Amino acid sequence: MSLPERETMVCTCGYSIGDPWVVPKQRYSLFGWFVMSCGISYPAKRVNIECDHCGEVFDVIEGDGKFLEEYMRRNR
Repeated sequence: MSLPERETMVCTCGYSIGDPWVVPKQRYSLFGWFVMSCGISYPAKRVNIECDHCGEVFDVIEGDGKFLEEYMRRNR
Protein backbone atom coordinates (compact mmCIF):
# COMPACT_ATOMS: atom_id res chain seq x y z
CA MET A 1 0.00 0.00 0.00
CA SER A 2 1.43 3.37 -0.94
CA LEU A 3 2.03 6.03 1.69
CA PRO A 4 -0.53 8.62 0.43
CA GLU A 5 -3.17 5.90 0.11
CA ARG A 6 -2.48 4.67 3.66
CA GLU A 7 -2.63 8.20 5.11
CA THR A 8 -6.04 8.81 3.52
CA MET A 9 -7.56 5.68 5.08
CA VAL A 10 -10.24 6.55 7.61
CA CYS A 11 -11.64 4.23 10.28
CA THR A 12 -15.29 3.99 11.28
CA CYS A 13 -14.74 6.71 13.91
CA GLY A 14 -13.42 9.12 11.27
CA TYR A 15 -9.77 9.09 12.36
CA SER A 16 -6.78 8.58 10.06
CA ILE A 17 -3.03 8.07 10.51
CA GLY A 18 -1.57 11.11 12.21
CA ASP A 19 -4.55 11.63 14.54
CA PRO A 20 -3.91 11.16 18.28
CA TRP A 21 -6.27 8.15 18.45
CA VAL A 22 -4.26 6.18 15.84
CA VAL A 23 -1.32 4.62 17.66
CA PRO A 24 1.20 1.79 17.18
CA LYS A 25 0.58 -1.22 19.41
CA GLN A 26 3.28 -3.81 19.91
CA ARG A 27 2.48 -7.53 20.02
CA TYR A 28 4.86 -9.87 21.80
CA SER A 29 5.43 -13.63 21.79
CA LEU A 30 4.81 -15.67 24.94
CA PHE A 31 8.53 -15.63 25.70
CA GLY A 32 8.56 -11.89 25.05
CA TRP A 33 5.80 -11.37 27.63
CA PHE A 34 7.73 -13.45 30.15
CA VAL A 35 10.91 -11.43 29.61
CA MET A 36 8.98 -8.13 29.78
CA SER A 37 7.34 -9.21 33.06
CA CYS A 38 10.84 -9.65 34.51
CA GLY A 39 11.62 -6.04 33.63
CA ILE A 40 13.85 -6.75 30.65
CA SER A 41 13.30 -4.99 27.32
CA TYR A 42 12.45 -7.29 24.39
CA PRO A 43 11.65 -6.50 20.72
CA ALA A 44 8.06 -6.83 19.57
CA LYS A 45 7.02 -9.65 17.23
CA ARG A 46 4.55 -7.44 15.35
CA VAL A 47 3.41 -3.81 15.39
CA ASN A 48 -0.20 -2.91 14.58
CA ILE A 49 -1.07 0.67 13.64
CA GLU A 50 -4.65 0.90 14.89
CA CYS A 51 -7.32 3.23 16.17
CA ASP A 52 -7.35 3.23 19.96
CA HIS A 53 -11.03 4.19 19.96
CA CYS A 54 -12.61 1.54 17.69
CA GLY A 55 -9.71 -0.91 17.25
CA GLU A 56 -9.64 -0.83 13.44
CA VAL A 57 -6.20 -1.81 12.12
CA PHE A 58 -4.61 0.48 9.50
CA ASP A 59 -1.33 -1.36 9.00
CA VAL A 60 0.51 -4.43 10.32
CA ILE A 61 4.29 -4.42 10.43
CA GLU A 62 5.85 -7.85 10.73
CA GLY A 63 9.32 -8.97 9.91
CA ASP A 64 12.66 -9.85 11.30
CA GLY A 65 13.93 -8.29 14.48
CA LYS A 66 16.18 -5.85 12.63
CA PHE A 67 13.25 -4.26 10.77
CA LEU A 68 11.17 -3.92 13.93
CA GLU A 69 14.10 -2.47 15.89
CA GLU A 70 14.61 0.20 13.21
CA TYR A 71 10.87 0.99 13.32
CA MET A 72 10.88 1.32 17.11
CA ARG A 73 14.06 3.44 17.10
CA ARG A 74 12.62 5.74 14.41
CA ASN A 75 9.32 6.29 16.25
CA ARG A 76 10.49 6.94 19.83
